[in-house]
Amino acid sequence: MSEQSNRCAHRGGKPGTEGHKPREDHCRFHSFASLAVAVSTTLRPPLLIGNVELQQSSLWPTGKTQAMIHLLLAALLGGVLMPPAPPAVWEWPTQGPHRILRDFQAPATPWGAGHRGLDLQATGPTVVAPLGGVVSFSGDVVDRGVLTITGPGGERVSLEPVKSALQTGDWVHSGEPIAELEGGHCPQLCLHVGLRVGDSYRSPRRELGVNLRAVLLPWEIQALG
Repeated sequence: MSEQSNRCAHRGGKPGTEGHKPREDHCRFHSFASLAVAVSTTLRPPLLIGNVELQQSSLWPTGKTQAMIHLLLAALLGGVLMPPAPPAVWEWPTQGPHRILRDFQAPATPWGAGHRGLDLQATGPTVVAPLGGVVSFSGDVVDRGVLTITGPGGERVSLEPVKSALQTGDWVHSGEPIAELEGGHCPQLCLHVGLRVGDSYRSPRRELGVNLRAVLLPWEIQALG
């Protein structure tokens, strides 16, 4: 154990007092730094002398063990360093908990398969305008009702399946009730929210104040990518 670790272990104070919080934060940072150094030392590559490879330890982790250590370290540090969710720009359009039932999946081609929006859980039928703008479409598409709002920046937000008395050209304000949900899109009541900027669809997670998904891949998979 290092001298710094001994100081963190034996220096005390009255728990819960604000005067000792900086020291606690410092010791917590030191603990994570020590973990990072320990793992990086364990994963240090072998020495190469000419064409001869010298292993520095008989316990050198390989394959799945190495990937698991990497994921463990990333998970530990990620829990501390994960940035907060971005502030919401839109109003959440459904009633009930803010929960995504199905995420956005960009299509490989403009006409390819995908999921061009988010499916949001709803506990009631009322739908409010996520942003202010003008109604640019209100009607049926195939077998479902669709309401599209064009925002001040030209972005188009589509809500479905809904029933609305609004007509093309009507103005709406953010948070204003604008439609009622209809069933059939999800096994439970839900609202599909699509965002189109220019000719491209993209996820409205940021506008709704929801963190983008982070995916950690083992080193073996990253190397193949």
